Amino acid sequence: MINSHVKCHPNATEDVKENLLEEHMSTEVTISQELLKKYILYAKRNTHPKLNEEDSKKIAIFYTELRREASAVGGLPIGVRHMESIIRMSEAHAKMHLRNVVIDSDINTAIEMVLMSFLASQKYAVAKGLERKFNKYLIRGGHTNFIMNLLDRLKQEKIKYLDAIRENGEIREPVVTKGELEYEARSHGIMDLAEFYKSHAFNSKYHFEGKSIKPNS
Repeated sequence: MINSHVKCHPNATEDVKENLLEEHMSTEVTISQELLKKYILYAKRNTHPKLNEEDSKKIAIFYTELRREASAVGGLPIGVRHMESIIRMSEAHAKMHLRNVVIDSDINTAIEMVLMSFLASQKYAVAKGLERKFNKYLIRGGHTNFIMNLLDRLKQEKIKYLDAIRENGEIREPVVTKGELEYEARSHGIMDLAEFYKSHAFNSKYHFEGKSIKPNS
């Protein structure tokens, strides 16, 4: 939907439109801005999803666990606003699918998004510890998003390391190897990355050069 919006935006250049078409022509359908407006208007007027009592308990349990663990390891505090965000995002996700009932996948998506955002705000050591404790929430819908988060984090670590040892203004490309990613994934209980390497998420952003994983130019 975001790519469709960008491609149809009046200020989008032809280069942007062509690149989006090449990247996503096999996996995504571009809709017109007019149809998108009608879809959003219909969703606003006709869908009003709400959480039931059981779903609210599930979110409350997650919030309690995360608040306790974050406090125990000295991380940044989590507040009631995080729980409120999960509720709103769950309902918004259901509305995007024109559902009047919030289902499990809506809650899981909202929890994953809030959790990843919260982890990104923590110091590395704290985030890594919390990540291991809460990876069950990050991989409910499959491992792809979770592994992409690991890969992006490894890349950022390489960038920081290369900046620290840079000499005479030398700029070196940060390279994450296949072995490094798989080792990190195994530490989280993920043993097979074959499907991840075939995924659109991975191939739209990275590629292999030998055993190195490099960003697409």
